[in-house]
Amino acid sequence: MIAIPASGDRHFLGYFGLTHHPFPVAPDDENFFISEHIELITAELVHGILSRKGFLVLTGEVGLGKTTISRRIMSILGENDVETALVFHTSLQDAELLRQINRDFGITGGQGDGHRADLGDQMSRLNEFLLARNKEGKNCAIIIDDAQNLSAESLEMVRMISNLEAGCQKLVQILLVGQPELIHLLSDPALRQLRSRIVIKAIAKPLAREELRQYVQFKLNVAGSGGQINFTPPALRKIYGCTRGNFRQVNVLMDRILYAACLYDARYIGTGIVKYAFNDLHSDTRKLKKPLAWAAAVIPAILLVFLLLSVDHARQDPIPEQPVVSVHTIGDVPDAVHTSGSGSKDEVIPHPGNKIAMAMVQIDQMDQMGQTADPNSDADPLVQFLRSHKLSDFAGEFKQSIASGDFKHLNQNIRNKTGYQLIRLNRLPENIKGKYGVYAHMPDENGRPEFFLFWRPDFEVAKFYYYYQGREIKDLQQLLANIDLYQKKTDEIVGSKLMKAIVAFQKMAGIEVTGYPDTTTLFLLSHARENMNNG
Repeated sequence: MIAIPASGDRHFLGYFGLTHHPFPVAPDDENFFISEHIELITAELVHGILSRKGFLVLTGEVGLGKTTISRRIMSILGENDVETALVFHTSLQDAELLRQINRDFGITGGQGDGHRADLGDQMSRLNEFLLARNKEGKNCAIIIDDAQNLSAESLEMVRMISNLEAGCQKLVQILLVGQPELIHLLSDPALRQLRSRIVIKAIAKPLAREELRQYVQFKLNVAGSGGQINFTPPALRKIYGCTRGNFRQVNVLMDRILYAACLYDARYIGTGIVKYAFNDLHSDTRKLKKPLAWAAAVIPAILLVFLLLSVDHARQDPIPEQPVVSVHTIGDVPDAVHTSGSGSKDEVIPHPGNKIAMAMVQIDQMDQMGQTADPNSDADPLVQFLRSHKLSDFAGEFKQSIASGDFKHLNQNIRNKTGYQLIRLNRLPENIKGKYGVYAHMPDENGRPEFFLFWRPDFEVAKFYYYYQGREIKDLQQLLANIDLYQKKTDEIVGSKLMKAIVAFQKMAGIEVTGYPDTTTLFLLSHARENMNNG
């Protein structure tokens, strides 16, 4: 198996900055994902109970979320003042099963006889309870999970419970939840009376391919990833191929994938990590060579040797090559301050009032004097860029972030100090050039430039999952509506239409498609309308 750190989930959650495990094996009705199919069958079953239809059945294969759906239904029923009893110990039969139902309703026997009351007495107590609730105008429901384990006698007793009526109204609604074997059990001729009373038959289905992507994204975002953990499209296709959209199998595989990503220090997950995690789950533990554990141990050692060799080489060469930076401007720069030094080219110091000043870092040979440039020198275009925002103190940390590619801590530190958000772009829209001071980093002669700027947003989206409600969601909906990507009512609630609109915009903007309204997405979205007008 994959070598899991001794700190367990705490190490796993801490590494990714998650508030809770996003893919638990146990039912997670608190962070409930609603696909179109789940929304449909949930609404249908809730309506059946609220309209007192009597008998309802929900079936599906193992791992398709039936228990989670039933917990969600209970939650909705509670919001509608429906009293519910949940039975999940279906090893109990006949009188014991009825006693369990009564206990969940809060019905107790008389002094000293509650435990020993017979079937008739328990049924009488249940009838009295239901009649009393009916007089109060309340509806009641019984949900029996794993109902495929009930005996024919117990199912007949459940039918007797459904006979309890007042006038033309059913006193209690019954939802049977189980595996496909339940349908076979109900086909028994001896249960034809019960079968004839079933009004709604719903079937739980696995996730479709697109829903799998939405599910993974939703679970990570609601756990606090903030769009920082991403999967390549081939990786998601591989996950679907391994699980066929079965919720439980997806959760188990995703658990191993995230542990593997933790060991590999990866936040952008491809098919390699998915394959390792899948093989780890399905290999004979006696023959497994623990590839991930081996990599976790060997790779750091290789890096250490490489580092030592690099240090030794540096000692032999006291004057290492240093990049010479030159500064270029794009567009009209009327307010730029030009300075020139002895033997150097003119340099432009970015100014907040400039239409744009872009510092292009170019790799060149060391200067003829062979002197090492001071990273905090005024000649450094990055320092010039940061000084224009009074952030010169962050020059060293900024350079480290460029080298590592990890800007999370830098962005957080700058945001805490100034309220600015650091925006990284692979291309610069025309309307942005005239508004912001921009620093552009060119990795090498053949590399693509990366543009940096600072932006103070009008609002932020910290939470983004189905049915989350907040003022910032309305602002987001309005921005998308401004460019005709969102045409529903701006109701402050996250739904599938809003999520699809975010994906559509990210594709249109040519940025990474995460489905999450991260800072870069919000920045471009805030300027999208004027960019379209300019175009």
